[in-house]
Amino acid sequence: MNLKSPAIKYHNWGANIVAMSTTNGDKHPLHQFKNLLTHRQSVVDLETLVTSRKGVSVWPHTTAIALVCGIGGYRMIDVDHSN
Repeated sequence: MNLKSPAIKYHNWGANIVAMSTTNGDKHPLHQFKNLLTHRQSVVDLETLVTSRKGVSVWPHTTAIALVCGIGGYRMIDVDHSN
């Protein structure tokens, strides 16, 4: 699944994007993202994201994307089902 296009769409709507991977139900970022908490991500930065360890493009390995809250006015509400 190619998530680069939807990531660019959300970015164009004002969000900073974190490329994520899911392994055994656990989600983890594929790149450094601390600077995205306070600074607006450029579209070039988004398109050329590289992994933290190997320095290769994140996009072939991205299985989920996350939007950074606070940037562009984005807020999240997480509702989980409870038994």
